Amino acid sequence: VDCPAVGNIFNDSAACTEYYRVNTAYIEIYYEQLNFETLKETAGYTMVNLFSDFGGNIGLWIGFSVITICEIIELIFEIGYYLLYIKPVRYHKKVKRRNQKEALSLPQLLHRHIYENRPSLRDEANRINHVEEDGYG
Repeated sequence: VDCPAVGNIFNDSAACTEYYRVNTAYIEIYYEQLNFETLKETAGYTMVNLFSDFGGNIGLWIGFSVITICEIIELIFEIGYYLLYIKPVRYHKKVKRRNQKEALSLPQLLHRHIYENRPSLRDEANRINHVEEDGYG
């Protein structure tokens, strides 16, 4: 059964009522349980935390930079101290020792010649054995 005035919503004829009665399905929709859940979105990382982390990281890197610069300056001072003080002092001590060895008095030269250039007992024994083997002894 077709309602002749289906396209006209103001038509209140009995044919349309019959048409709707035959072609309409009643559906009951209901909740299985009357529980409800509310979902609320919140920021996981707030602006305050963001700026705090930026500040902490910047402070850390600036601190590292300042410490590194101080260590480099300290290294430069230590190298300068070594080159300008320690090395010349060692050189002058070495020259002084060399000059003292060259400027010995006669008794010091004799003592040095006798005791420093004297062959050891082993060298003397080897020389004596060598002479006896050659037949010059």
